[in-house]
Amino acid sequence: MFVRLLLAMALAVMFFAGSGIDGFSIKSLRSSISDKEIETNTVILDSAIVSWYCHHSGVVPDHIDVNVIKIMGLEDMDVNNLTYTKIADNKFTLVATLSNKSKLYSANSNKDLPDLASYSTTPSK
Repeated sequence: MFVRLLLAMALAVMFFAGSGIDGFSIKSLRSSISDKEIETNTVILDSAIVSWYCHHSGVVPDHIDVNVIKIMGLEDMDVNNLTYTKIADNKFTLVATLSNKSKLYSANSNKDLPDLASYSTTPSK
């Protein structure tokens, strides 16, 4: 029982002091959680841009702002750490800046999206 109490106290001190063993700290935990949220938002927005492309005659949005985010149905998304650039009608770049200043490119960044005309024809039977 005494060992459990000491262990619990050590964990509490580690969390409340802001630093821990082997570089673990509350700040690094917060950064990690924030980075995961940014990565998730990048994936969601990338998917929404591709969906926009499919439903708007094969053209990606010119820019991403509050109105476009609202039209996509992503009103509560924080896009402050994301940078969007339209390269062509079927090509865009979506880059996320993580807490350590590294860049994360979305799955469809700098890739030509498929021509929608090739999907509109029905196969012959």
